[in-house]
Amino acid sequence: MRLILLAMLMALPAAVCSAASVGVAYIGQSGQAERTLAGFNERMREIAPEMTIETRAGLADEDALARTVESMSLRHDGLILVRSNASQWLAANRTTVPTFIAGGNHPPTLGSVLNMDAPEGNVTGVTYFLDHATVMEIFVALAPQALTWELFTQAGHPAAPIDSEGVAEACVAVFISCASTELSAARDLAPAIRASKAEAFLIGNQAPLYDDPALFAEALEAAGDRPIFSLNQKPVEMGALASMSASDHKLGRMLAEQVVAVLRDGQPIAMTPIGRDAEPVLVINPATMTRLGLHAPRQLLAISESVGG
Repeated sequence: MRLILLAMLMALPAAVCSAASVGVAYIGQSGQAERTLAGFNERMREIAPEMTIETRAGLADEDALARTVESMSLRHDGLILVRSNASQWLAANRTTVPTFIAGGNHPPTLGSVLNMDAPEGNVTGVTYFLDHATVMEIFVALAPQALTWELFTQAGHPAAPIDSEGVAEACVAVFISCASTELSAARDLAPAIRASKAEAFLIGNQAPLYDDPALFAEALEAAGDRPIFSLNQKPVEMGALASMSASDHKLGRMLAEQVVAVLRDGQPIAMTPIGRDAEPVLVINPATMTRLGLHAPRQLLAISESVGG
C-alpha cells in the first residue's frame, strides 16, 4: 500500500505538490501599476488561487528595487517588476528567476526585452505601448483643423523619449507639424501651453504631468479653444478632448495568464511573447467636443467610450 501511495504522489503535477509563488515590486506610487495589478490579482484568483503573491510597492529607488529583487528571488519562483523604470533597470541587471514586466512602455527601447515576439533570456510580460502612428491618425481625425501640434512629456521619465520619437515619426506620416517639449512638473504645463502657438496639444503617458486636477484645470484654461489630447484616460476625465490607451486591467489579466503558463505549467519564456492590448480604448469627452465645436466621425464614435459628460 505504501508503494502505491508513493507512486501516486510522484505522479502528481509539481504545482499540486508545491504551489508556485511570485514576488511583485515597483518603485514609487503609480495608479497605472495599481490598475494593472488589480487585473492581475483578479485573474489569478480565477485560474491559480493556490499560487502565493507577495507585493512590495512604494520602493524608494533603484537600489531598493535591487535589494528587493535579490531577496525575493531567494523565496519566490518568479518576479513581476512594474513600471518603465523597472524595465530600464532590467536592461543593466539580470535576474535569476523568470521575470515579468508590466506597466511600462516599449520594452526594446527600455532594454528589458529586444524581441517582443520571442523574448530572449528570462524576461517577458506585458506593455502598454501602442503604435503612435495609429494613435495620431485617430487624433487628427478628431481635430482635422489642427495642423500644428505640441507634445508635452515629463523630463527624466524613461518613457518620455519613446513618446517623443514615436509621435514625431507619426506626425510626418499624417502630414502635420509637431514639436516636443519636456516639462519638469505639472505646474509647468499651463505656462507652456499659454506660450505655445500650436493648434492642438498632446500629453504623454507620464502621470505627474496631469495628476493635480487644479493644475490641469489651469492647463485647460490656457488652451482655450485648442484641443488637448492624451495618451492616458485621466486627463479626458478632467476635460481633455480624447485619449487612446491600452487597458491596464486587461493587461493585468494577460500578465496573470503568462505567470501561470511559465511558473506553473512550465512554458518557456521564449514561447511567451510580450503581451499588448490589441484593442486599445479610445475615450472621448463629449462635453469638451461640444465646447470646441468639433464633430467626431461616426466610425470613431462607434468604437469609443465617453467620459465627463
